[in-house]
This record gives sequence, C-alpha cells and structure tokens, in this order.
Amino acid sequence: IIISAIYIYMGYKRVELLAIVLVYFLFLYARKKQVQFKVKFAIIGLMIGVVGYIVISSTDILSSIALTFGINTEGRTDFYSIMSQVMSLSPTYLGRGLGFVSNYIKSISFGANGTVTTTRMHNDLLMMYIELGFFPFLIWIYYIIISQTIYFFRKYGNRCGLLYFVLMLYLVVTYATDNTIYYFMTQSAFCTILITECRN
Repeated sequence: IIISAIYIYMGYKRVELLAIVLVYFLFLYARKKQVQFKVKFAIIGLMIGVVGYIVISSTDILSSIALTFGINTEGRTDFYSIMSQVMSLSPTYLGRGLGFVSNYIKSISFGANGTVTTTRMHNDLLMMYIELGFFPFLIWIYYIIISQTIYFFRKYGNRCGLLYFVLMLYLVVTYATDNTIYYFMTQSAFCTILITECRN
C-alpha cells in the first residue's frame, strides 16, 4: 500500500486520487449491513454520472467548468470538442466503429516536425460512445456496471459482489479522463484480484 501510494503521488494522476477516495468511502458505507441495497443506490448514481459525463464532455459544459474553477485539463477538453463534431447525442447515432477515435486523432494531431503527438483522447467513456453508438454504449455500460455486479453478488456472495463493484467504480472513474481501458497492467490487476479473491 505504501509503495502504491508513493507511485500515485509521484505520477499525480488526479483522476486516480478521486477514484480511490470514492472507492474508499463507498466501501466503508456498504461493507457491513444491507450491502446489496446500498450498492443498488451506488449503481444508480454511477449510471447517471456516466451518462451525464458523456453529455458535458461532448459539449462546452466541461470546458466552462474547468475554466471557472481553474482546472488545467492539459488539452483534454480541446480534443473532446474536436471529437464532438463527429458524433451526436441521439438515439439514432449508430457509432463510428472500433478504432475510429485513434485513427481520427492520428490524422489531425501532428507536431512541428510532422510526427504524431498522440493517438488517445484521454476519455475512454466518450471514446466508447463515439465508436459504439448510442444504444450499444448503453448496453456496454449496463453490462459492466449492472449485469456483472449482479452476477458476482449471486454467484460469489456479498463480499465479492461489493469487491467487483468498487473495482469497477475505480475503473469507470479513471475512464473519464484517461486511457485506462488500454492499460494492460490495470486491466490485468483488475482480473487477477477478482480471480484470486472470488474463486470457490
């Protein structure tokens, strides 16, 4: 834990710090009594948060919030603004296909010497929405947040059900401003913890 804390501090991943705080307080809140009932409320809150974040990060709302509070987004909101031009917030939006975001960003982000400066938009949630489309995105979110949480509660009990949800909460929060969905070590750690802690 100490080593992890040192690395987090050195990397200064603000979204990771936020995710850890949220996970910690949710775990304290839900771990003792009425675990499943409390997690249901957390699930509703997370689902609303994800959909709301798609809306504000694909419009000028997030940029305005960052400007108001003096938050340095390191160019993230500029990318979000650019990418919002190739999507729409509508049930009829069918998506651009997997890999579209990386290829599109690669085609527009060149440095002074002609090299590609980045291929990621640092917002996995918006990326998945753009690539999957309206209803497939909702299905994906439903699967990872609701369906799998229910599965772990039913098959492995309250302890593992809560463990799955707090780990997924951590991942979803980091998806908001990072490329965590592509991080092999992060996804491997997620799977390894569940396998070792929830096996029969």
